[in-house]
Amino acid sequence: MSLQITDCEDLPTLADEYGYGEPILDKIALWTGDITRIKCDAIVNAANKDLKGGGGIDGAIHRAAGLNALKELTAGFPKPLATGAVALTTAANIKHAKYIMHAVGPQINPPFRNPTDLEQKQLRSCYWAALGYLIDKPDYFKTKGPIKTIAFPCISTGIFGYKPDLAAELAVISLFRWLIREEGYKHVDKIILVLWDNKDKACYNNALKAWVPKTISAMKEFGLIIDEPASKKSKESQNDDSDAEGMQSSGDEEEKEEQQSSAENEGRADASVNNNSSEDDEVANEEEEEDQESDVRAESETEGEGPTAENETEEVDTSDSN
Repeated sequence: MSLQITDCEDLPTLADEYGYGEPILDKIALWTGDITRIKCDAIVNAANKDLKGGGGIDGAIHRAAGLNALKELTAGFPKPLATGAVALTTAANIKHAKYIMHAVGPQINPPFRNPTDLEQKQLRSCYWAALGYLIDKPDYFKTKGPIKTIAFPCISTGIFGYKPDLAAELAVISLFRWLIREEGYKHVDKIILVLWDNKDKACYNNALKAWVPKTISAMKEFGLIIDEPASKKSKESQNDDSDAEGMQSSGDEEEKEEQQSSAENEGRADASVNNNSSEDDEVANEEEEEDQESDVRAESETEGEGPTAENETEEVDTSDSN
């Protein structure tokens, strides 16, 4: 019996749900199901450092791709892979995908405590390092061609112990920042956030409810054309001035961040290279530079390198326990 495969091109986007938001919201879709059964260019695996497979999504992807085939593909990578790093392989026996991106998210110990700043940066790096492949287009793409659609699971949740609501919020912010600041919307057709159950769905819906309006304001500030209904324009125009002012105030800091090496280059592992730099050390260096910001809270979502969709005054407080 053949398995039912869902084509990512058929999935509605956030722009379909909200009725506006191009060219950012039309790049993101939510889908609840088995990530091994979605047709797209690349699926992201919530991998462990040794790339040997395991339980949950990691085990499911290894089984679908073929245990021996995937073991052979990952043999050339350094072990252990740094936390926050992403290794790229072909999808082996998963015929409806071209590639698998093996992202090593942070493990929270004890589970479900509030993540440290370093752990937040490592999780963010998983998203930015994977998305970085879409822009840099390494020679490895000659194997199957470039990536235009990519599916992410809920990285580091489950047995890795990251609080699902905080992981969802960080994922949403990271994607919005990459799409806007790195002009990622020019390089991707669709990003699919693959959810396992209704609890995951609730976490992502809550994160989107909080961050879509801020992202729309950032889109306006960055001069992106937004197709939105007049009623939305009237309602949101009351907050535009304050949002724009906040974006201006963060400009100097963002310019400084852009001069640093990008977060995705820290985490990326090319299939033809057997050496991988330690992102843990680089992230620690970033920590020392960003300690100068007095208004940084536990979430630190405006810290680090690369794109930003939010301003410094709109950081997320992750200190509350659930």
